[in-house]
Amino acid sequence: MIRNLEKKASKNAEPKRSTKEAVRLATKGADKASKAEAKEAKKAKKAYKAKAAK
Repeated sequence: MIRNLEKKASKNAEPKRSTKEAVRLATKGADKASKAEAKEAKKAKKAYKAKAAK
């Protein structure tokens, strides 16, 4: 999925823009489903960190 975003970003980005900014812009335009996935992943990461800390 990340690779697709990078492709999308490089298509849309002006050459001046940094890759990070381009990727951010691409993710901004990403559909809600992938945003939900990202939220889910963040939750899972937090839960994992909490378990690891115990």
